[in-house]
Amino acid sequence: MASLFENLGRYALAFLLSLLLLPALLPILLQLPNGKIWSSWYRLSLRVASLITSIADVDFQFLSPEEDLERKSLLHSPLIKVWTSEGRVKGGLKIVCKTYDQPGRWMSETGLEDLQTWLCDVAMQSMGVIPTHALFDRTLLRDVMRNRVINIAFDNGKPIAFNALVYIPYGDTPILHLGLTMIAQTHRRMRIQTSIFSKSLALPMFNLRKLSFYVTNIGASSAGIGSVSDYFLDAYPNYNEDVKCTETHLGIARFVLKHYRHEFGCSKKAVFDETTFVVHRANEADGGGTQEFIKKDGTPVSCYKNQRCNDFVASRLDLTAGDELFQVGRVEFVSSHLRRFMHSWVTKKKV
Repeated sequence: MASLFENLGRYALAFLLSLLLLPALLPILLQLPNGKIWSSWYRLSLRVASLITSIADVDFQFLSPEEDLERKSLLHSPLIKVWTSEGRVKGGLKIVCKTYDQPGRWMSETGLEDLQTWLCDVAMQSMGVIPTHALFDRTLLRDVMRNRVINIAFDNGKPIAFNALVYIPYGDTPILHLGLTMIAQTHRRMRIQTSIFSKSLALPMFNLRKLSFYVTNIGASSAGIGSVSDYFLDAYPNYNEDVKCTETHLGIARFVLKHYRHEFGCSKKAVFDETTFVVHRANEADGGGTQEFIKKDGTPVSCYKNQRCNDFVASRLDLTAGDELFQVGRVEFVSSHLRRFMHSWVTKKKV
């Protein structure tokens, strides 16, 4: 209880300071242009933001304009480049998450290589093999990391899980593709996925200065498909089959699959069924698919806590052919957190 009041006190003080020093924070809050006129003000703004977050005991590392190697990118320049945070998962295990926004834009070559080494380590713990996926290709490392949010979870300093989200330019606000998630065999069924996803989605909200954006997902995992169905807004398709496909759903799916398949290891020759949102033979090696994800024996990639979801996935996907399901949904800061809380509460009540 004492630590709770201590945390609340820090947050309250940080909030009051934010209000008092609001004029100094305007350049980063309003994303004012960082030209010669604004440069001194912007640097002051970063120093003030660093002071406030340190008082709140939030471990943010801010990106200075000089560090950004891609200032003319179609994507936003990340305000916060690294967020280090702690959390507890099922069983009381304490994990440390390091979340990186677009590391290919600012990280050193050595830093990128270390980052990829952690990803490969988790992949080996998860599958026993390094998949043929762009994330693990050393020759394309900086290019691949330019538009990604990478979150790695550590247990006592050892990487045990990650997810790699992809920014996809789309109108005024990019789509966030949920990308590849891998968890070590020894750390599964501990609800680590929920912890790392929440942090991976929170950081883009800070950096985009947006409380709502569209997300997409492609996969054959019942756990992943079920989570998108339960925790995101207007997710289509979902296992409850209670959301109708709109022009927005279809338009986003067409756009992403037409232009960005290479970002998430989907074969160019895979066929998208617009009536079911199944991407047939998505993982076939012919066309650039990630063949290691094909379940040749047809066994489920994973099971979800709701059997209805497992049945839904089994009825739609041919795992032996490498089929995957494409989903489109929305994340909103308030609604998504409330939805997550209510779903968790209902699940606990049922148990």
